Amino acid sequence: MMHSSEEPASENRTAHYVNSQAKRVAISAALSSTAGSIWALGIDRDGTGISNHMIIQNGTDSSISLHEYYLHWGQAKVVPEGILPCLNEDDALFHAAGGWASTGSNGIVTYQLDEDTFLHILWDCPYNFNHYCNFIGLYLCDKSKRKPSGDLFTRMEQYVKDPDMRPERRSPFDLVCCGPGDRSFSSNGEKAWGVRRPCEVMNGKYYAAMTMGDSHKTSSTVTILTTKSLPQFVMCKAK
Repeated sequence: MMHSSEEPASENRTAHYVNSQAKRVAISAALSSTAGSIWALGIDRDGTGISNHMIIQNGTDSSISLHEYYLHWGQAKVVPEGILPCLNEDDALFHAAGGWASTGSNGIVTYQLDEDTFLHILWDCPYNFNHYCNFIGLYLCDKSKRKPSGDLFTRMEQYVKDPDMRPERRSPFDLVCCGPGDRSFSSNGEKAWGVRRPCEVMNGKYYAAMTMGDSHKTSSTVTILTTKSLPQFVMCKAK
């Protein structure tokens, strides 16, 4: 009896995995076929190729929506899918650098997680050939700070010092450099460069983590979860 009851569950898990993989392949193929075109909500063409492919994974128990985005510099395209269903994933952003290369782009994309909670996702793709220029940042905030802007970008990137915006892992705001470097706070450096670690933020309701490679042609993944679904070891480390 135990064997027969466990087998369907295993089959369901396998089917879910296969379906998820098939959907991801289908989405990637569809987006690749449109490379070089202009999206309805896009900024400009992606030039000769995709430099940074971003995937947003919604692991919460409800849909989230694309609220707004701010392009600080360069070219990028945002797929015009406004709603991201729960327990799903969507190829959300192209960061276009006119090839693999030396122009790059940076800015903020903002998702609304619920009526009162917004998540700012900062990206900074290489604009030169120093790999340590790859930055990612996450900021969980309330509706009073929901608008992405140049001012928010400079404060998140630490170009303007703000005591309320000091990056800290598993706090509401975190900033990470994805490439090699030795100038983090832990080594008396000037920036919160968490070299080779995920960017992680957390508040009382949500947890989000982001990773990005350190090369010019790279990919990014943002995963959004509710804190109630987190493993206990993550919860106990939250500030």
